[in-house]
Amino acid sequence: MVMFGVVDDLLQATGIRPRGISILVVNCRVLNPTPLLSSLILNHYKLRHNINIFNLGGMGCAAGIIAVDLTKDLLCASPSSYALVVSTEVVSSTW
Repeated sequence: MVMFGVVDDLLQATGIRPRGISILVVNCRVLNPTPLLSSLILNHYKLRHNINIFNLGGMGCAAGIIAVDLTKDLLCASPSSYALVVSTEVVSSTW
């Protein structure tokens, strides 16, 4: 999946280890895929068991902004945390 390559690049560029991430916010503008994209990310990167996960789906174009705003609020409440926001866009029915 394309999102894994993007997350790989981000983790390499920042030097943050996947287990250092304590907040995961994933949004898919149009639908709620099964399995959830957050579940795929959680298992692919073997994220910590007590991570806070938020799935935003089917909320239209504003979902990306909502994801960033939610993450900002979560980081204000827990300033020493690392968060990962993954915002996706479905461009075809065969993605």
